[in-house]
Amino acid sequence: MTDYTQPTFGEQQSKSPDWYAEHPKRLYWGQLTNADATLYAGLTAQTYPPQPKVRIDTIWLCNTDTVARTVTLEIRSGASAASTRILSAYSIAGSTAVLMTELGIIMEAGELISGLADTTAKVNVRISGAELLTGQTA
Repeated sequence: MTDYTQPTFGEQQSKSPDWYAEHPKRLYWGQLTNADATLYAGLTAQTYPPQPKVRIDTIWLCNTDTVARTVTLEIRSGASAASTRILSAYSIAGSTAVLMTELGIIMEAGELISGLADTTAKVNVRISGAELLTGQTA
């Protein structure tokens, strides 16, 4: 199954991907620290050409402390690039868990998830999703 689009003058003919694979995956499982850290490094086009993406489906947060703790999670393109916040200083009551489902957040190749809490080793995090891959058959 190959899908060709008709190019206009001066454009090259483009070929749509003819296969798609979705690989469910645990993207991160662990405890947050009080310093910003990479939780999931994402996919790169060099490893999975031509346009790999990652979908974040669920985020589970559990505050194991008896007092409220704040959490910040973000997606950024590279370790030092500007970010897009998923949660910004989000307060979780003591001894409470929060589950966010059906998020459908798409990360492009080269993007990563980072996060921190206001105190080290008090907030557990599990981030689940899927690696989305497309390609061409020979």
